[in-house]
Order: sequence, then C-alpha cells, then structure tokens
Amino acid sequence: QKAIEGKKRVIDVLECTDHNPGSPGEGFKRYSINIVGGGLSPAVLQVGNSMRWLGKGVRYEFAAYIEVLTNKAYECTIEFPEDDVTVDAVTREVVKEPKRYTIMQAQNTVFMGDKVPFAPNAKLDDGLMDLVLISYGSRITFINTIDAAKKNKHLEADNVTYIQCKEFTMTP
Repeated sequence: QKAIEGKKRVIDVLECTDHNPGSPGEGFKRYSINIVGGGLSPAVLQVGNSMRWLGKGVRYEFAAYIEVLTNKAYECTIEFPEDDVTVDAVTREVVKEPKRYTIMQAQNTVFMGDKVPFAPNAKLDDGLMDLVLISYGSRITFINTIDAAKKNKHLEADNVTYIQCKEFTMTP
C-alpha cells in the first residue's frame, strides 16, 4: 500500500564480495535486499535451475530432497569486525574456528522459501543482517531443524546459531 501511495522507506542492502584470490568471481560484488546464502541454499538453487524440464512447481523441492540426501558439509570460518559491538565475544570465538555447516545464510527479511520464518528477528531497516548457521549433522537432525523452523522453533535447537551483525567475513 505504501508503495502505491508513493511513500519512501530506506532499507538495508546486503553486499557480498568475493575475496577468494584466483577465483573466477574475485572482486565481484553482488547485492541483495533479501537473502545471501551459503551451503545448501545455493546448492538447491543450482540443482533446481538445471531441472527446468520439471516445471516451476516441483523442481526446487525435488532439488532440496536431492541435496538433503547428499548431506554435504560446508566448512568455513566466520569473522566480524572488531568494532561491531553487536556480536559478543563467545560467539566470535565459536565461529572463527573452522566448522562444518549445512546452511550459512544472512537475511534482511524474516521469511525464506515458502514462508518459513528462518530469521524471525530480521528487520529491513535496522542496519543489521541476521546470520543463521545450521551446524552439520545427520540428515534427520537437519530435517527436524527445518521442521522446527517452519514453526519458528529452530532457534531453540543446539545446532542453530543466530547472530545479528553489521558485517561478517566468511572464508571457506
């Protein structure tokens, strides 16, 4: 309604820059007002995009099943600028060590996919991104975590880390 009335609103924009030396995308910047994902999320998109022959409705769901069955781990470290006071010292220490994840996803919006409140505290205009990390584990643990996310109960799970921050660096 506000857009129709011509009302303006300042919103946050996520900037993602590839700093991997020698990678094909080195220095390339991407922008998002919604989600920047690592791990399973972009893997599902990649597989789903290769299955256009399935049609719009089922290809991403089918791709998600394939990726869950594959149960791949994505190892990385995550660091935050020293001046970002939104991240506590304990969290900084835990995520700066190499760790295996299934999903690493920064969001500006609450919902992902089919209205799953994956980042329930996200706001479009708070100057923060909501980083959701799902630690690697068994397929059943991951499926249970996603089921919990659909009910907005996943933040209670031991394998989920939820961080609100201004900036982070993820290194594979």
